[in-house]
Parts: sequence; C-alpha cells; structure tokens
Amino acid sequence: MEQKLVEMQVRLNRLIYEKDNFIIASFEVVKNKDENNSTTKNITAKGTCFKPEYGVAYKLVAKETQDPKYGKQYNIISLNSSFKLNTEDEKRKFFSFFLSKTQIESLLNCGQDPIQMLENRDIASLCKIKGIK
Repeated sequence: MEQKLVEMQVRLNRLIYEKDNFIIASFEVVKNKDENNSTTKNITAKGTCFKPEYGVAYKLVAKETQDPKYGKQYNIISLNSSFKLNTEDEKRKFFSFFLSKTQIESLLNCGQDPIQMLENRDIASLCKIKGIK
C-alpha cells in the first residue's frame, strides 16, 4: 500500500504515549487540506517530536498508514505550532519560546517590526538590538 502524504491543522485530544521524544497521540482535525478526507474528525498520529500542548493549533505533515492492529494512523513527519503574529501580545508569546523577557522588550521596542526583520532575513539590524547578538 502506497503511503499518502497529508497536511492538516490539528489540536491535541489526548497524549496516549510519550517517551524520549516519541509520542502517540489523538488529535482533533481542525482543517484538512485533503478535500476527500474532510469528514475525519479525530486521528491518531505517532512519531518523534516535541510534546504537544492542549489547546494549541498545530500544522501536521504525516504519512497515512494502516496498522494491522489499530487501523488507520499517521506517521509524523513534522508537527509545528501555528502562530498569528499580528498583535504585540502574539509576538511576545512567539518570542517567549526562545528569548528572555529582557530580550523580548528590546526587540519589541527597537522601532522596527521584528517579524518583518526576520522575514527579510535582516540579521545586521537584529544584531544591533541590545541583548540580541
């Protein structure tokens, strides 16, 4: 059986198993790019990735498989957080995953949009911000 690659937006329902960055989890499908499979509400996905959080929307890219014991499942290729980065609070939350509070304040008060600087790969301007380099 050929494994079909799927991409969908999901939210964690239940973490079934977790050990050493390997998870088996039940996800609610929020949005599915595959129009033929739009009736699926919940899926089981497994693979190596970070521990997902409840209530957070994720973009899941996975290979559809058929487990002989458990039925249709998805092998995780990537699981990424979906972020809206329009407001200062949304930007603050995004940067809080990898910057300190002081660095976030410096970045947001630099006079330029830090998201735009990242999108433009303006490393020189980013490095001029106190505490970022």
